[in-house]
Amino acid sequence: ELSFVDAILSVAAFQQKESTLGAQLTQKALLQNKTALEISPQNVNFYKTQTKVYYTLAVLDPNSSFYDQKALESLQIAKTLAPTDPKITVGSHAANRGWSSPVLPRLEQTNVNA
Repeated sequence: ELSFVDAILSVAAFQQKESTLGAQLTQKALLQNKTALEISPQNVNFYKTQTKVYYTLAVLDPNSSFYDQKALESLQIAKTLAPTDPKITVGSHAANRGWSSPVLPRLEQTNVNA
């Protein structure tokens, strides 16, 4: 969850025109999540957190689908690891978290249900 907090702080830093700090926090968020997944690659909660991190960072470059695609990949892995987890759904999970991303309408049209 610390990586998610860093992602939020990164976006806030960029919004305040603190590009250096924002970039550092982005890298820290990505590294923390990567480390968590290397330690425990079967932990579905780490993939859920990774999804939140990527969606949060997606607002930094709304014209790029890089983070959106990474978020979708994380959701697909989480759904594979926990196929009966009712919380892994794009529409409701994104809405509950207050995620805002241009890819959400596209994700909701997929057959992933993740």
